[in-house]
Parts: sequence; structure tokens; C-alpha cells
Amino acid sequence: MISGARRAQAVLELPTVEEHYLTGRSKQALRTNLRHARELGVTSDRIPTYEAWFEAASVILDARPDGLDMAQHIEKPESGQHVAYYVARDADEMPLAFARVALLGQFAALFTLLSHQDRRPGTSWARYQLHTFLALDLGRSGIKHLVVGSALRETTGVQYFQHLLGYRVCNLRLKVTEPGST
Repeated sequence: MISGARRAQAVLELPTVEEHYLTGRSKQALRTNLRHARELGVTSDRIPTYEAWFEAASVILDARPDGLDMAQHIEKPESGQHVAYYVARDADEMPLAFARVALLGQFAALFTLLSHQDRRPGTSWARYQLHTFLALDLGRSGIKHLVVGSALRETTGVQYFQHLLGYRVCNLRLKVTEPGST
């Protein structure tokens, strides 16, 4: 058991109502990016099985120079692990971005959000659309907070992306325990 470690993490309080989440001056850029995605026909869905999700994710991974290496690290979850899978697609149903989220009771951890690397129309907007979709989906299912990687070690671009989406930096006290222990 590791106890007492504090980590600065980016945390999003998950919304349940889209209008409330997108309200305010601080969400203007996000609203604009979502409008661009809608205009290009970008849609997002929660994918029910790992196999169907991995098939869509493979389209994106195959187009990336680092995709083969990344694919080797995307394993099917073990029994007892709960994961939600998401994919954003263009108007022609071509996958543009994918995400995986570990479900941990009232918390969830976004551990993959990756987009197509070629300059397809809608790819840059798809990340915003996909993240907004998954945040609302998780919030409506009763999950309260979404945690992502370190708030301090991410690149400037990732930190800006998190800022536009409404993440806040929080010091979390982590306690890792073995399965079955309290």
C-alpha cells in the first residue's frame, strides 16, 4: 500500500446538463470548437465492447507513425476492470479520435484520448466533441469527477486543452491498495 502521496492532477467536475457545462465566457472557445465539429458532421458514441472500439481505434493507430508501438500497449481490460470506450467519427463514419476511461466508482480516469494525425477535416474539432460527449455521458451515469494525468508535467498544448474543457488543478492524496483490502 502506498499512502499519503499528493499529486497535482487535472480534475473535471463532470456535467450532467450540456447547457450548464457550456455556459459562460470561459467556455466560448469550447462552444466555437463544438460548432465547427457539428458543421463538419463529427459525432461521438460510447462503444459497448472492447473489440468494436479497438477496431475503430486501429484505423487511427494505423495512420500514425507511432501507432504500432501504441497499439501494443492497448490491452483488453482484465476481469473486474471497468472501462468505457468512445469514438468520434466524421460524416462518412471514418474514426477521427478515440478515448478510454477507467471507471472507479464516483471517479473516472481518462487514460487515452488520441486523434488521427493526418489533416482530415474535423480532426482537431473531434477531440473537443469527443471529450464533451464523454464528460456528459459519464456525468449523466452518476460519475462525479474525471481525472487525467499530472497537471504540471503535461505540455503547454495539453494544459491549454484541459483549461478550455474546464479542468482545475487539484492536489489529490493517493492511496493505492491491493484488491480486496480496505
